[in-house]
Amino acid sequence: GAVGKEVQEADGAEESEEEREAAFQGHVTRVLSALRHAVQLRCCCIEQHVAPGKSPQPNPSPTSPVLILFSGGVDSTLLAALTHEVLPPHVPIELCNVCFAGGSSPDRVAARDALEELAAVAPSRDWRLIEVDSNLEEVDAHSARILTLLHPAGTIMDLNIGAALWLAVGARGKLRRPVSWCMPKQPSGGASDAAASAAPEAAASAVSTITTASAASAASGGGFAKAEEAIGSSSMKSSPCCQGGGADPGTAAGKESLEGWQLGNPGGIAGDDEGGDVAAGARYRSSARVVLLGHGADEQCAGYGRHRTRFRNGGMAGLAEELTLDMQRMWLRNLGRDDRLVADWGKEARHPFLDEGFMAALLDTPLHAIADLRAPPGTGDKRILRAALAQMGLPKAAKRVKRAIQFGTRIGKLSNIREFGSNRAANTRNAGTVELHTLWQH
Repeated sequence: GAVGKEVQEADGAEESEEEREAAFQGHVTRVLSALRHAVQLRCCCIEQHVAPGKSPQPNPSPTSPVLILFSGGVDSTLLAALTHEVLPPHVPIELCNVCFAGGSSPDRVAARDALEELAAVAPSRDWRLIEVDSNLEEVDAHSARILTLLHPAGTIMDLNIGAALWLAVGARGKLRRPVSWCMPKQPSGGASDAAASAAPEAAASAVSTITTASAASAASGGGFAKAEEAIGSSSMKSSPCCQGGGADPGTAAGKESLEGWQLGNPGGIAGDDEGGDVAAGARYRSSARVVLLGHGADEQCAGYGRHRTRFRNGGMAGLAEELTLDMQRMWLRNLGRDDRLVADWGKEARHPFLDEGFMAALLDTPLHAIADLRAPPGTGDKRILRAALAQMGLPKAAKRVKRAIQFGTRIGKLSNIREFGSNRAANTRNAGTVELHTLWQH
């Protein structure tokens, strides 16, 4: 039983409805607490990047230590919400979304919607959505490099996923702010104003462990409400991880960043290492050196369509076997490939859903509480993560239907049309598994 407790616990037939719901909410709270701790560990140990021969300089406007790849779906919205709980209150949180459909892909629409939902629950946080718009021509221009990073993976699906991920991690696009952030701020003279005025002094100091208001609420399971109280009243100091960074000039991606998107903004390109507020719509690139990814959420919580097929054919036992298989081969299918794609930008990939404590919490949870694939998509898949989002006050994101990155960004559709003539023809050929060298030979 690598995923969930024994399958025979799934029915809970002798319990009343109230008892089943109370037990389920208990599982949700326990799993959410483990994930919160996993996010906190990955956000509080980020070293400041300092160029050789230079000393760290305090930044009057703290910068984001982490970048979250953001589709607006369950996994990325949950990571964003928990990051809000554990980061110091004056630190911006950067979310990055890539689109290959002129700004109208399903993931772009979902990301904007989730941004507004996050801002409604956590209005004091500086949320920054970086919208990266790309196309197949840009993918072609970088395909040699991307294929080198993907090797030995070499299918059309690998290229589509790899290109979308690589461009998203580069995080060079247009900045979008929540609607509420763009509204004129009315001076209130309250605690939040005092905290805002204290931000420059706070940013100049280092806090190696996050132990004041927002982290305390995170450790106690306080959630968004307590985190917002911390932002409004705390003078929490930001750690060095919030004061700079960027792609390593020694990497190819770093050199490209320096050449095409010069640091210091001499060409009108905003970067978060420059300090000060950045207006919505500005050309923007992240300098965060850590990327939070949602790897492991679907594999452990039955988020893929094939999980539903296996459940339909083999019941809970079949589903448990499929989830176990997914986790056993994940290192081969995903982790090495994606780590190379992220590292090419001088950044480090971190995976809260693969934290040992979080995985142990799931292993101690009945499988029927993790997923109920009798329910439709958007409800039964990743049931426990959806309930966690709802518990945190984010019900719209909790109901969002899963889309793989190649479909949500629309790169898969465009690639299928170009290489096979249509989506239907691509599906007939099972395009995702076609090796690129075979396709290009023909």
